[in-house]
Amino acid sequence: SAVVVFVAILGLISCKSITLTYTDCGGSSSHGHVTSFTYAPNPGVTGAPIAITASGNVNEAVTGGTFKFDVFLSGIAVFHHEHSVCGSDSVDLPLGLGHLDLNLLTCPVSSGPIVLKIGLTVSDSVPSGDVILKATATDSAGGALLCLDVTSHIA
Repeated sequence: SAVVVFVAILGLISCKSITLTYTDCGGSSSHGHVTSFTYAPNPGVTGAPIAITASGNVNEAVTGGTFKFDVFLSGIAVFHHEHSVCGSDSVDLPLGLGHLDLNLLTCPVSSGPIVLKIGLTVSDSVPSGDVILKATATDSAGGALLCLDVTSHIA
């Protein structure tokens, strides 16, 4: 019927395109750096999962530590979360912004290559603009391990 077609078209219109960019924000004292960042599908769309892979290297063995991330919407901090740098976590973002599935380090990790996998779903209700995720990790001694800024441009 016409109502079903209208609702289907409305659903397509409500999806927004998502492009992601990243910056490794680790300084010279950081024990690790992200050197590669990919995501699929590219571009992503709101309401559907995006699989992110961040790869890099650490120059020390990692047995533990803390992973922190902050989410900013229109420059305003809307969420803060902490988890062990080891293992996985599943997080609903506040205000219906979306959901994160984190697959972090499988500790202990030897110095060398690392891979972090993140599943990101951004809600259709998020307005167009930039959502910024700032992720930092420290090792078990509190030293800088990783720093990653991800900008989700929603249009």
